[in-house]
Amino acid sequence: MSDTTLVPAASPVTAQTRAQRPPASLLWQLGLLVALAILMSSTLAAGLALSHFKRHMLSSIENQVSATARSAATGTRTAMDADNFHAMQRMLGDLMQVPGIDSIAVIRADGQPLIAVEWDRDIVDATRILAIRYDLPPRALPSGTKAFVDSWWDGSPAISSAWVPLQVRDERLWVNVRADLTRPTQALTGALYEVAIWVAGSCALCFALLFLFLRRSLRPLVEIARFATRMKAQVGEQIHVRGSSREVSRLADALNQMAVNLKLQYDMIEQHDAEMSSVLNTTADGIIGVDARGLVTLTNESTASLFGWDCKRAIGRPVGTVLPGLDMARIESLLADAVYTGGRGTRTARFETKGTRNGDVAFPVEVSLSEISGGGASRYALFVRDITEKLASEESVRLFRRAVDASSHGVVISSMTFPNEPIVYVNRAFEELTGFTLADAIGRRCSFLQGSERDQPGIDTLREAVREQREAKVQIRNYRRDGSMFWNELSIAPVFDQDGGLTHFVGIQTDITSRVVAQEAVNRRGEQLDTILCLSPDGFVLFGAQRLVAYANPAFCAMTGLSAEMLIGQVTFSQFETLLRERCDPALLYPDVLMDNGTSDTLALMVPQRRTLERVIRTSRSGNGELILCYRDVTRESEIDRMKSEFLSTAAHELRTPMVSILGFTELMLHRTFPPERSRMMLQTIHRQSGLIVNLVNELLDLARIEARSGKDFNLAVTSLRPIVDDTLGSILIPND
Repeated sequence: MSDTTLVPAASPVTAQTRAQRPPASLLWQLGLLVALAILMSSTLAAGLALSHFKRHMLSSIENQVSATARSAATGTRTAMDADNFHAMQRMLGDLMQVPGIDSIAVIRADGQPLIAVEWDRDIVDATRILAIRYDLPPRALPSGTKAFVDSWWDGSPAISSAWVPLQVRDERLWVNVRADLTRPTQALTGALYEVAIWVAGSCALCFALLFLFLRRSLRPLVEIARFATRMKAQVGEQIHVRGSSREVSRLADALNQMAVNLKLQYDMIEQHDAEMSSVLNTTADGIIGVDARGLVTLTNESTASLFGWDCKRAIGRPVGTVLPGLDMARIESLLADAVYTGGRGTRTARFETKGTRNGDVAFPVEVSLSEISGGGASRYALFVRDITEKLASEESVRLFRRAVDASSHGVVISSMTFPNEPIVYVNRAFEELTGFTLADAIGRRCSFLQGSERDQPGIDTLREAVREQREAKVQIRNYRRDGSMFWNELSIAPVFDQDGGLTHFVGIQTDITSRVVAQEAVNRRGEQLDTILCLSPDGFVLFGAQRLVAYANPAFCAMTGLSAEMLIGQVTFSQFETLLRERCDPALLYPDVLMDNGTSDTLALMVPQRRTLERVIRTSRSGNGELILCYRDVTRESEIDRMKSEFLSTAAHELRTPMVSILGFTELMLHRTFPPERSRMMLQTIHRQSGLIVNLVNELLDLARIEARSGKDFNLAVTSLRPIVDDTLGSILIPND
């Protein structure tokens, strides 16, 4: 027994008064502790042996499972190479006879089992039967490519699983072998129970003996412990111990010194609290302390300005007055679903709610709720932040996204912060345009739309624009999900962060297939018209809306001697008319240009050679003010018309002469009587003149045929002139001339 007295805090620490009997040493007490340590060492050794046994047994099972998996992989490769599926079934059934093997499965690369062999229980007598299945659901495959063994010793059920990859022809397979660890686990658990019972009995005996010994030896320490518990309430109090061991005396001196240091620490804590209060009052977030009853115990100045509180009057008010709907039931419910953070297991919950300013103005806030551990009673800290501006920004982002989704143009955003430049967003128009959904496009490069056509000129332009971090607009061929091609007008633009670094590229896609097809049709039509106009013998001149020559075909240039280079884009309509007037016959009136009324006029061209041109004017049906002048060379037609007129005049004269003879002789024969010889001669004259008329008509027909066949019916022969003269004179002489 020892005597313990309290020394007032204000009294100085005096030196200990040694008793007549010297303090007992703790060496013999340590001897007992060594004996206890030996006992504990034995227990530890038993535990280590049991752990080693467990590792050795698990290693043996894993080696067996791994060897079985490799054998199954070898047999499977051999059977599949020989297309002997029954042999593979027999091989897997034989391997299932290995003790402890629970199932063997051959799995395809997509996770679908090709074949699975496992033990099943018979419903009638509960005996194990070997079942072969082919319709099992897909399994998760390993992420790597190498064989490995994984065990779940403490799982339910406890299994050891081996994975071995194999390549059969062009198909990649996995062989999975599982072993049931239930029996080894039960055996290990039984051994563990036996060791635990033995160790528990030994420890109970040692603890009983140690308790009896320490009850007497550590009584001074009990008093010191009581003193230590009062140190928090009575800062600065000291203790003096008599009749104790040397170690206890030193402990008492250390506690006395600790009491002095504790008093200094309390003073420092008060100063720290003042500094912490200053820090809390300067933070922008509102901080509210709440006790177990849901009453406010602490606020900072930011809370007062945030909610319009008076900091002194806020203490003791329910937290629901500023955060409606928040009470202790809600706090406990939020913390029940909270996550643990930090090394001390602090629960933290974050949520958004409405706060009230000055009791009537509601505004959105974000609250971080934490449970403060320690002190016995439950306490909570709420960090409150006004998120009005944050929600406004998020609403702006949502509006922007809705606007992008409502756009009729495809929008695609690629991230430039990753090496592969993956797509991170596409809108609905992109999905409708390409047939690829957002899930199909995320993580892929935009080039997957190009299919196998990677040599398009527009792609080089895009690559150069991406490399130079600038905008670009190109037309490229893309392919939809169904394989159909469409022309894509793609515009890209870079997006930079605040520091000027490139973060994204935004692409706007427009389907211009119909426009490209129409343009190609227009180009083909233009080429066809250009070919027709180049081959046409008629001359064509086109004037644009500004009345400048826009086109002149080769036929017109050949007619007039004016070159297309001199006319196109250089000569106005009035200048063009002046040039033509200078090339026409000055003796003839040059006709003014007619309007588009369907009539034509004629030009007598002198330069570069004499020609007669027929001119027609047309206005463009497009309504853009274009004029088209058509010039046709009618020189041959005009000459033929002239020759026909002269010929008809001559033919009329030639017809009139025999007709006069016929008419005269018939009139004489009607009014007078002639002798038969004379009448016969007159009839012969009439007959001869009629033959001349017939011959003349035949000659007219021959002339028309000759003209139609371009002189192919001429038969040239040498004829004497005298018969022609005699026949001519005979046809015009009157009897008795």
